[in-house]
Amino acid sequence: MAITHRDLLRLAVRQAMTPTEPWRRSAISRAYYAAFHRCLLWEKALPHKSRVKTSGGAHKQLIDRLLAPHPACGPLVAKRSKDLGELLAVQRDRRVDADYRLKKQISATDLARQMAQAAAVLKACER
Repeated sequence: MAITHRDLLRLAVRQAMTPTEPWRRSAISRAYYAAFHRCLLWEKALPHKSRVKTSGGAHKQLIDRLLAPHPACGPLVAKRSKDLGELLAVQRDRRVDADYRLKKQISATDLARQMAQAAAVLKACER
């Protein structure tokens, strides 16, 4: 069975209800992946793709493309693309902390920010 970005966000919301650090870390990660996959779909729907060529993995490349939209996209789409790129970059950094920096404490505030920003990404992609 295939899943969607909505399924990932629903899972993150459920995990966020358990007030322990391991669940916060997992919820932060799932929320990021919900936002990442939604941004991929949003980018694929654009009539003009970014021309930027960057190094790095798939996550960095998507963020870089969102931050440098194609000039033919127009000012409203370009602004949304840049905003999405900025939001996704912040969420990716938080996800890296949650998944790999195990000695770093992940707070309820970190989780709340991640959940709010992931929801903002999904909402912005629907406009």
